[in-house]
Amino acid sequence: RFGYGLAQSADRVFVGASARDEGANVDQGVVYVFRNTGGNWTEEARLAPADTGAGARFGQDLAYDGQDLLVGAQRHQPTPTTRGAAYVFRLQGGGWTQVQKIVEPGVPGSGTTSFGVELSADAGRAFIHGYGWNSEYLFSRDASGVWGSPQRLDEVATFSGTGFLPNAVSDTDLRGN
Repeated sequence: RFGYGLAQSADRVFVGASARDEGANVDQGVVYVFRNTGGNWTEEARLAPADTGAGARFGQDLAYDGQDLLVGAQRHQPTPTTRGAAYVFRLQGGGWTQVQKIVEPGVPGSGTTSFGVELSADAGRAFIHGYGWNSEYLFSRDASGVWGSPQRLDEVATFSGTGFLPNAVSDTDLRGN
């Protein structure tokens, strides 16, 4: 699954390999960072958080907002009641460092799975989606660089007289307004 998740900046390309095996961890996933210097592309970094394991699918989707790289790990299970996570990496002191892990804020009985399966980010705003009822969230990065203040998107449309919220957003894009 090399290239399943992709993001780019002016001089970097981020490539997710969400089914990459790491030791005994089948389908853990990694992200490769390639940098263009003088017209030559070289591998700058290989990213994988320490707390993912087998089946996490780290790198399933990627988003870069000009400061942070957000990486989805749709099958990471941080607790028995939440599934999926998004990791935040930042270029600091010449190297890529994990600065945050975001799990679904939680809605009792939401049944969300695969949180982080779809990501979009731009200018300090991020949309993170999972599968399940009311599993779409907008996050904002504060002045200290922390992603927080999640706002759950729970707009319910009427479909044949029944409340309905699509539970599978196929793609998202937060660029611009």
